[in-house]
Amino acid sequence: MNKELYYIPTIEEFHIGFTYEVYNPEYEGDDTYSIIENASRLTIEQVLNTWKHFSEYKVKYLDKEDIESLEWKYSSQNDINNLISFKKDSYQLITMDNKLTIYKLIEPELEVCLFHGIINNKSELKFIMKCLEILE
Repeated sequence: MNKELYYIPTIEEFHIGFTYEVYNPEYEGDDTYSIIENASRLTIEQVLNTWKHFSEYKVKYLDKEDIESLEWKYSSQNDINNLISFKKDSYQLITMDNKLTIYKLIEPELEVCLFHGIINNKSELKFIMKCLEILE
């Protein structure tokens, strides 16, 4: 997992269900927002352009708490190679550095890799889980 807590998202990352934070110096703090289901790309860009003059967008990198909030159960950790393992039903999720791998456990000694790549935040993981039909 990434050692940095937050990163600045690109406009392409904003989608329905995407969660991001806005720093607003007028209110001395961060507010968390999520793109609502009836938002269009034009609406998203209008909202972002309205805020950009006095705020900073940021997104929290995916962390252990985010993964567990999507009903994955912590399984094990290996500090030597920075590997953390989680289980959910017949699936296994392994993180190592910035890479994430999801396996489908077929038999005790047989697993199929369903996804291997970089997932930066909880919204992306949720999207991948829906695509893999792990999450409804």
